[in-house]
Amino acid sequence: MRKSYFYLFGALALAAVIFAFAPKPNTHSPKPGLDALYNSDGEEYSEARKAWELKRLADPATGRIPVGMRSLELAFAAGLPNDLNQKTDSLNAPWTARGPWNLGGRTRAFAMDVTNSNVLLAGGVSGGIWRSTNAGTTWARMTAASAHPGVNSIAQDTRPGHTQTWYALSGEAYGTSASGGGAFYLGTGLMKSVDGGLTWAVISSTNSNSPQTFDNVWDATWNVAVDNNDTVNDVVYCALLGAVMRSTNGGTSWTRMLGSVSTNLSYFTNVMTTPTGKVYAALSSYDGGGGNAGTDQGIWRSGDGVNYFDISPTFMPAYWSRIVSAYNPLDENRVYFLVSNVDPASGKLTTDFRGEPEWSALYRYTYISGDGTGAGGVWENLTQNIPATGGPFDKFVVQGGYDLCAVVNPSDTNMVFIGGTNIYRSTTAFNDSTNTTHVGGYEVGAGTPVLYNGLYPNQHPDQHVLFFHPTQPNVLFSANDGGIWRTDDVAATTPLWTPLNNGYLVSQFYTVAIDHGTPGSDVMVGGLQDNGSYWTDVQLPTDPWAWVAGGDGAYCHVADGGATYYFSKQLGVLAKCTLNASGVVTGFERIDPIGARDYQFINPFVFDPNDQNAMYVPAGRAIWRNSDLSAIAINNGWDSITTNWTTLPDTIVGTAQITAIGISSTPANRLYVGTDARAIYRIDNANTATPTMTSIAAATMPTAGNVSCLAVHPDDADKVVAVYSNYSVYSIWYTTNGGTTWVKAAGNLEQTSTGTGNGPSIRWVQILPFADGDSYLAATSTGLYATDTLKGTATVWTQLAAGTLGKSVVDMIDYRRSDGFTSIATHGYGIWSATILGPPSVAVQPRDGVTAPVVAVAPNPLVSGSRVMLDLPVANAVSVKLFDQGGRMVASVHEGYLAAGKHALALKAGGLAGGIYFCRVTGEGWSRVVKCLVL
Repeated sequence: MRKSYFYLFGALALAAVIFAFAPKPNTHSPKPGLDALYNSDGEEYSEARKAWELKRLADPATGRIPVGMRSLELAFAAGLPNDLNQKTDSLNAPWTARGPWNLGGRTRAFAMDVTNSNVLLAGGVSGGIWRSTNAGTTWARMTAASAHPGVNSIAQDTRPGHTQTWYALSGEAYGTSASGGGAFYLGTGLMKSVDGGLTWAVISSTNSNSPQTFDNVWDATWNVAVDNNDTVNDVVYCALLGAVMRSTNGGTSWTRMLGSVSTNLSYFTNVMTTPTGKVYAALSSYDGGGGNAGTDQGIWRSGDGVNYFDISPTFMPAYWSRIVSAYNPLDENRVYFLVSNVDPASGKLTTDFRGEPEWSALYRYTYISGDGTGAGGVWENLTQNIPATGGPFDKFVVQGGYDLCAVVNPSDTNMVFIGGTNIYRSTTAFNDSTNTTHVGGYEVGAGTPVLYNGLYPNQHPDQHVLFFHPTQPNVLFSANDGGIWRTDDVAATTPLWTPLNNGYLVSQFYTVAIDHGTPGSDVMVGGLQDNGSYWTDVQLPTDPWAWVAGGDGAYCHVADGGATYYFSKQLGVLAKCTLNASGVVTGFERIDPIGARDYQFINPFVFDPNDQNAMYVPAGRAIWRNSDLSAIAINNGWDSITTNWTTLPDTIVGTAQITAIGISSTPANRLYVGTDARAIYRIDNANTATPTMTSIAAATMPTAGNVSCLAVHPDDADKVVAVYSNYSVYSIWYTTNGGTTWVKAAGNLEQTSTGTGNGPSIRWVQILPFADGDSYLAATSTGLYATDTLKGTATVWTQLAAGTLGKSVVDMIDYRRSDGFTSIATHGYGIWSATILGPPSVAVQPRDGVTAPVVAVAPNPLVSGSRVMLDLPVANAVSVKLFDQGGRMVASVHEGYLAAGKHALALKAGGLAGGIYFCRVTGEGWSRVVKCLVL
């Protein structure tokens, strides 16, 4: 059928189409049972993750996250005070990106500059656009921290004279997590750079400027492609939700070529251009809501970019979802199509690690003549040659099309690669199944995991981009859920991969934990989406972190002093571990209790701050207590246990499940627990056989919602901050009497006093107890905020690190009182840390245009001859003071004018007790804090 469209796309008539955004599980596959859901030892279980994210973020009244919420909350947050526009320095401290320097993150966008192979551009799905000028040795973020972070496709205009032009799409349509499953981090359209990827701006024609409704096919996108053959027009194609669009003027205006923008949209679309300007497009038969797409489903070809012809093969199945394509660089008339979620009668059956089936297909098309239809093209069905044998993790699996890519070697027409969770290489163009090699993803033969699933050496599962070096056909790049990787010998029996993730800071953390028992310690651990758990004990941001556990990393704990660690992964699997000085696991024992079930996807737990061998673990409606973890020997076992585990006699009423737990220091043995159904309980004497549980949620609190955090004051357990993470409910509440009464405390983080409107999702609150009063940090979906006074609805929260951390999603905070060390987990920008000494002894970040000098203290540990050394670029009024761990000033070193140049100021340590101190050096618009030690 011939299709020729010359009209502009219209707005969607029904905003309800957004409700179809989360593709349902393949209806041809049986649903996983409860055992698979709650007891899986495997890697990411995506449906459980999506359900968990939706529960904690959705408006309880609708069961859905408000449409366009990301754009709305960013616009709202732009009007909040921040540390760049406020004169006060209360609670400000220099925040440092701590990495992990050696870890990437989920990456769907990657390309190499054709004019300079050292220049690489990549995009994290929630981490912005990054650029390397040294072939991936280091990276720098090109998009602002306050800009929309999602990037899922990138392409260069490679025509002579146009190579400075790049395009990038935002709005990941399948797999997004930062804003919650089923909600989707809606994009802001197509971004464009005209300076080689250094600066980016959204093309106005692709942004409807009405983010409160899903009225624009640019809100959820798949890929961008450039016609590099047209010498007259700037031709760009974009595959969007339901449609394929074309521009002849670099994005100024657009014409819809295929698809629909009304109802029955093809959820999955794809577009590809060949070197001579031919266009291949594919639209799914699947509308994302369990029905069939109504317009232009199938595979299409155009010789001129304007007229499109349906070339779908006669053996095209009745049902398919995502299709990706790859042309043969030595013969662009030969094109491969890799298809996911096809009808069982037409696909190759493989199974994932849970034994769940899925069907995929592989076709090859050869253009012969004319419009390519009928006898004008030859189709071959290579489906039966897809790899289907292997263990639980090393078969060809594409997770419903989440990870799907293909590429052909530019110097060998028979070397074809396909990617799903793993990478497979065929040396016979998949004409048979006997010359195919597993070359990336999970390790060959990977079986049921212990702490982690084995990975292919220096590789990572879940492939999104396979990209050949344009002039070196032995060099292949892989972009996947672990970042970016390169092999220089793609034809080797076992290709050697090299990670290119140093400084590519797009990792997505759920949690972070620090060593509370060791002042001055830099030990940090955290759990990440898709990348397990990582550990570090070094201060330098460029030092590598160590991978210590796999799966979706969840809650972690460092026993005081770091002698023992506790790591968990999705759905409650929990291990007790020991690590050596390099972070290598030296012993482990799985310790989650036998019989526990109904865990949250990222399940909380707490340790008794007065007894590091006692912990509490929620599981569904029950709380499990282990009173003596020291009795559990570390024997490298991986079976759940019964040692010292008991359940508290009281359980949560009804079907609600526990989603948050907090524990007291003073008085001891008091728990606070919150549920996914708004309820909050106080449990007194939790360490005894007869604890007392009291429901304490007030009638004035939300009638529904997910409690994500219960922060208990360490000096007074009657003081608690409760956090509801859902949109459209009032988020932060405070009690000073153990829950007898509650007051609102979200203040300006809410648009209205009822919690409705465009305020961010609050994920976590940390209480900072200082000698002169308490202060508070809030982790939100639009960054990190602080206040030193709770004033009910009049509370003023100020954004911290606005110029660096920006509007990144922050999920968790951990704080060490002894020295002010504070660490935060972001979902898309790694781990950040600061030392917060408390008002007024705090530090401020440099103002725009101000260069802060390098400050050092030596010798350190302090001796009688220690000096504060600084090199001032310009004359400054400088203050140098020394503070103890409680924020009290113990010495004033200098106060007054200093000329430009180098200075060495005497820092007298005589009479100081042993411990940690902080030297704060403040100038005009800048501040630096140096940690000091007195032995």
